[in-house]
Amino acid sequence: MKNVSLVISCGGAKGLVGIGVIEELERRGYNIKSVAGTSIGSVILGVYASGNLKEYKKWMLSLGRLDVFRLMDFTLSTRGVIKGKKVFKEMKTFFKDKLIEELPIPYSAVAADINTFKEVSFESGSLHRAIRCSISVPSLITPVINGNKVLVDGGIVNPLPLSRVKRTHNDILIAVNLNYFDPSFRSKISPFSLDYPIIKEMLNYFSSSSKKKEAGNMVTFLNKTVYIMMNQLSENSINTYKPDVLINIPYNICGFFDYHETKKLINIGVEKTIEALNLYEDKSI
Repeated sequence: MKNVSLVISCGGAKGLVGIGVIEELERRGYNIKSVAGTSIGSVILGVYASGNLKEYKKWMLSLGRLDVFRLMDFTLSTRGVIKGKKVFKEMKTFFKDKLIEELPIPYSAVAADINTFKEVSFESGSLHRAIRCSISVPSLITPVINGNKVLVDGGIVNPLPLSRVKRTHNDILIAVNLNYFDPSFRSKISPFSLDYPIIKEMLNYFSSSSKKKEAGNMVTFLNKTVYIMMNQLSENSINTYKPDVLINIPYNICGFFDYHETKKLINIGVEKTIEALNLYEDKSI
């Protein structure tokens, strides 16, 4: 049995490739012994570590485009436009809260405190709370307030938290980078992406009708600058910790909100894992 420490980065709906990654690793006889994730990475790995990946996969596969949109509970808060309560309410029907320290494998979720500019790593306490903090995308999903701390998505400080996974002796470090820039890759984001109606809904709150197009262009520009930042931080982490297996997923393989594309994304996760493991195993012979 080959032991693995698995890390999955932030990246919105692209993180669903992680289901395919995990399934292929287990099919190939790899034993996942520890995990760490940021944002959607913290969700996938938290669900896995608690033994609920099959239920989560079944739920995600059942969601259509309209179902995903209905889970977006918009708010007029100046700290974010989505509360995130609907999603957690649905998940709690099959994903019960647990203490992180009681999970069968070590788990870490990464968030950031915008008051201190510091990374916050959750390695104990409520699993649900750790995930909720880690997924609080700034200005999009409302942050978690804890005393003097304002906790948001860890992607702004450590999008690919290779530094936070608890390694075991002679394990294989596997990184899933959801913010990879591939200049030869043609974007798969289509006019059917959920990003379009959701961003439009957000603009309805904050823009006058005469400025919606201008605001929409500004959102697109801002998104690209954020991806540049996360790509560079991820590259720095990769160069420092040198994972044995690197699974790169192009940042523009789907829209940020395209959770209705679960089946396609799981298949991509399987395909990319097969490629990466074949390359690794060939070198190991």
